[in-house]
Amino acid sequence: MNPNDLESYLSATLGRPVALRINTNKRSIVSSRAGSRSRELRASIHRLFLDAPLPVLSALADFLRNPGPESRAVLREYFTDWEQRQPQPSAPVTRGLRRGETARGRFVDLKPRAAAIGRDYFGGGLDFDICWGKPWTPRRGQSTIRLGVWVPDRRLVRIHRALDSPFVPDFFRDYVIYHELCHAALPSRRDRATGRMLHHTEAFYALERQFRHYEEAIRWQEQNLDRLLRGKLEMAVKGQSGSLQIQRAGS
Repeated sequence: MNPNDLESYLSATLGRPVALRINTNKRSIVSSRAGSRSRELRASIHRLFLDAPLPVLSALADFLRNPGPESRAVLREYFTDWEQRQPQPSAPVTRGLRRGETARGRFVDLKPRAAAIGRDYFGGGLDFDICWGKPWTPRRGQSTIRLGVWVPDRRLVRIHRALDSPFVPDFFRDYVIYHELCHAALPSRRDRATGRMLHHTEAFYALERQFRHYEEAIRWQEQNLDRLLRGKLEMAVKGQSGSLQIQRAGS
């Protein structure tokens, strides 16, 4: 529908002349005021309504006639659905390790291990870099430790230095790398109902459980991560915003 057709539809439905202006303002998708001419209604309406189905156009006319909760809910739902369908601009990817970032640690070189995981589990189709995090010293009373994080705008996996130790078995370190690569394979998405970003979905957890040593890694984590924190309390897993974070139970 073109703007003239929509203007004619609203004029006929409302029984009064409508002077229509099409906008692209997401903060105010519908607004109206009395015009200078007798009975004229000046309406500013978002361009998305040019493609709206008849029930939505009817709710639009009702809203212009007398704004109420029912018509407002229809328009809000249609706008939310339309917004979810719009292509999202992708963040520019800045590849390459920065100064001080390295995949080679004191005991473990992450690069060959990550390359093998990417090849064996993801068919070599993931494009990413990997490095150790900053030097780390345990703090008294520390209750959480983020073992890995996926940085999407750099296509980078960063692994906590605490895992650069002979004490940590290869299968557990590989599990942390695999967890972060699952984020690369299944990017976070926005929940349509709440608007919140979903980092760990059911699909994510299903993919994570495909790691060959998943159960073994979880058991090792529960039994040994207190040593990484220099604490004495039982550990529990807590996933947070595209990372694998470990937290003492009750924290």
